[in-house]
Amino acid sequence: SVTGASSGFGRCTTDYLLKQGHRVVATLHKPEALSELGSGTNITTSADIIAAFHNTQEAFGRFDVVFDNAGQMIVGE
Repeated sequence: SVTGASSGFGRCTTDYLLKQGHRVVATLHKPEALSELGSGTNITTSADIIAAFHNTQEAFGRFDVVFDNAGQMIVGE
């Protein structure tokens, strides 16, 4: 599972892992990026996070790696 897969390190990591043939669950906050990735899970609420976790376990049976890359940048003066 790669969080923050819309852009930056998360996107690069997702693209790399997919090219290497790995199965990747990509989670992101920007739904428009889903069409670029082909698939993924839009995470905007706590319920979305819980659902993504359970759906991944059902689909794959386990998590081998979680790349917790999601973050929020706050710009100040």
